[in-house]
Amino acid sequence: MSENDYRLGVLKRSASNMQERKGDLLETKIYGTCKVLSFIWAFCLIAYFLARPSNFLRMWPHEFGSLLSGWAAPLAALWVFATVLLQRAQLKAQSLQMDQTSEELRISVEQLERDARASRLTQLSKRMMHGALRFAKAGERAEVYLVKQGEQERAADRSEEHTSELQSL
Repeated sequence: MSENDYRLGVLKRSASNMQERKGDLLETKIYGTCKVLSFIWAFCLIAYFLARPSNFLRMWPHEFGSLLSGWAAPLAALWVFATVLLQRAQLKAQSLQMDQTSEELRISVEQLERDARASRLTQLSKRMMHGALRFAKAGERAEVYLVKQGEQERAADRSEEHTSELQSL
């Protein structure tokens, strides 16, 4: 991996960490705000009950259930809204992380391809050198054999035959 690729990866990771910290801060703010609003809402119900206890004592059970469900509905909506915001922040962070992972994988694949190409070239170079050395050694030997139709003949014998034929002509 080149120095620039390494620096690019470090910068992206630091940007990702900052984004995660911002996301964590956002999540903490949303969660804290919802908790505070829930406590205030519960305190208002308790204050209303303490201010007029006779209203609650005269209610029928189904009326009291309707009061509680009406009181809890805004809290449920608040928490659903908060959940949507939290999921949005988490999905954004996850998307950023996936982008970084895919970029790192792309760089890794490019590096592996370069290494494989270099390895293949090294292997071919060794094979060529081995072949050249074998060819050079074969030329140094006095006896070089030629194969023709499954029979081995010494090159020296054939060259003598050719020279004698040429002389007779």
